[in-house]
Amino acid sequence: MSDVFRFGCFELDLAAGHLRKRGIKIILRQQPCQVLALLLEHPGQVITRDDLRRRLWTDQVFVDFDNCLNIAIARLRTVLGDSAEHPRFIETLPKRGYRFIGDVSRIPAAGETRLARKPRLAVLPFLNLSGDPGQEYFSDAMTDEIITILASLAPEQLAVIARTTAMHYKGSRKHVARIGRELGVDYIVEGALHHTEEHVAVNIQLIQTSDQSHLFARKYRETLRDILHMQSSIAQDIGAHIPSIGDKARGEQVARRPSGNMAAYNEYIRGRYEMWKWTQESIAKAKQHFEAALACDPRFALAC
Repeated sequence: MSDVFRFGCFELDLAAGHLRKRGIKIILRQQPCQVLALLLEHPGQVITRDDLRRRLWTDQVFVDFDNCLNIAIARLRTVLGDSAEHPRFIETLPKRGYRFIGDVSRIPAAGETRLARKPRLAVLPFLNLSGDPGQEYFSDAMTDEIITILASLAPEQLAVIARTTAMHYKGSRKHVARIGRELGVDYIVEGALHHTEEHVAVNIQLIQTSDQSHLFARKYRETLRDILHMQSSIAQDIGAHIPSIGDKARGEQVARRPSGNMAAYNEYIRGRYEMWKWTQESIAKAKQHFEAALACDPRFALAC
C-alpha cells in the first residue's frame, strides 16, 4: 500500500514504513510498526492476538509469541505516548486483543503519482477435500501452479499476490471481505481439490472483494495425466473473467509442462511441499524427492 494514516500528531507511511510526529521521523521497530499498521487498517475493530501472530510471524517461525507481542505493544505505546490504563489510541481487550480507538484518516502518500492502479488478485490456499492429510502437498502444488500461471498472464494489467503471503491464510476462517482489506486485493480465488489415484476434481470460485459477488465459478475434473492442462485451463478461465485482462487471457498460451512423466512430477511437488517448511529435516526430505524425480525423468530441469 502507498497510503498514509494520520492520527493525532502522527503519520504512518505504509509504503516507506516510517512513523512521523509533527513531520519529524521517529524510530519505530519493524514489529511495533506492523502492529500499528494492522490496527490502523481496521480502526474501531477488534484485532485478536492470533491476527497479530499471523501478521508478524509465519507458521514456520517459533518464538515466545506472547512475550514478543507484549514487548511490541509496550514499545508502540511508549513511542505514541499512550498507556494501557488511559488509552488514547490503543485499547486492550483482555483475553481478546486490541483495538485502535483514536480518530484516523487515510490520505494519499506525498508525491504519489496519479497513475491508474493495477487490479490485485490473491489465490487462497486450495482446500484438500480428500480426507487424507497426506494429500496436502497436492493441493498446495495446485495453488502454487495457479498463482504462477496467473502472474504470467498479464503482469502489466494484473498484480498477483505472492505465494508466501497467500499461504498465511491456509486454514483461515476469515471471510473474503476481511482478507480483501488485509491484502488490498480486488479479487480472490478460492479453490477446493479432491485427488484420487486416477482423477483430480477441482472447484474454483473467482470473487470480487468489494461486494463478495462471484464473477466465475466452475468444477473441473481430469485424469492425472491431464493435470497440467487443467492448471492452464483454470488460470485462463479465471483471467478471462477479470475485466482488465479478459481478452488477453483468452488468447494466452500458458501451458506449463515441466515433465511429461507424472511420477517425476509427483515427486517434484512432494519435494516443493517439504522445501517450503524450511526445516533441516524437511529440506533433507525435499532433496530425496527431487532426486527421485530425476531418477524418473533425467531431463526434468525443475528438479535439478
